[in-house]
Amino acid sequence: MGNNENPEENRKKIEDLAAKLGLDVVGVASVTDDFFLVAPPEHQPQNILEGANSVIVIGKTIPKGTFKLKYHKNSVIQRLYHSIYKLLDISAAQIADFLEREGYYSVPIPSYIPLTFRNMEPWGFISLKHAAVAAGLGQIARNGLFIHPKFGTMIRLAAILTTAEITPDPPFEGEICKECDLCIENCPVKAFDKKTGKFMKLACLREVVKHGVNILHPYEKNYLQNLELITNTMLTEYAIGCVKCLEVCPLNKTLLL
Repeated sequence: MGNNENPEENRKKIEDLAAKLGLDVVGVASVTDDFFLVAPPEHQPQNILEGANSVIVIGKTIPKGTFKLKYHKNSVIQRLYHSIYKLLDISAAQIADFLEREGYYSVPIPSYIPLTFRNMEPWGFISLKHAAVAAGLGQIARNGLFIHPKFGTMIRLAAILTTAEITPDPPFEGEICKECDLCIENCPVKAFDKKTGKFMKLACLREVVKHGVNILHPYEKNYLQNLELITNTMLTEYAIGCVKCLEVCPLNKTLLL
């Protein structure tokens, strides 16, 4: 078993491995961070893995050239999303395997599905965007997406829960989202409440996530009663119907270094 005597050494090993795996970001949060309390108890890291101490968050971005395409933009993003989801899942499994060989119980947290639904709202095992904030990687933008100071809202995330004690990252300082309201003003389904600013996730998802099964079997009673099963078996890949908030975000348009 790992002895957890050197959390900084554990951190260095994880950073080195993440770099070898070609990941764009890696951060660490304590399982007791208050950001995790927004989730129901069964989606809070400290309640998921017995003896968990740390949450490692990893990320990979989609290329900025995507938004310079004249044709096929949504199709390219569709393929990129699902390729990156698989890459992140495999990377998370490799990091978990490495940690267990070091003597720490660990489990990868998927980048996308399986999902559970609570009052018609989808939840992953943990909230990855809140985990990323807790790990000091960035903030939550006006459009409800996680936003990174370099990669904007184009970053995709996964995580690893582990009993290893790893030095956590400090909170991100400063403001990333400038609240220009371009995502709100350009949202085709008006997924933001103008009075409260609340982001209505399901209104957005119905426009973003497109799948043939929803044409053959519209949202009728039996479909909704089995929504979780359908999502986790038949919607493992989906077409992209809208990326307007990504497209208009100024941070996603910054020049390449």
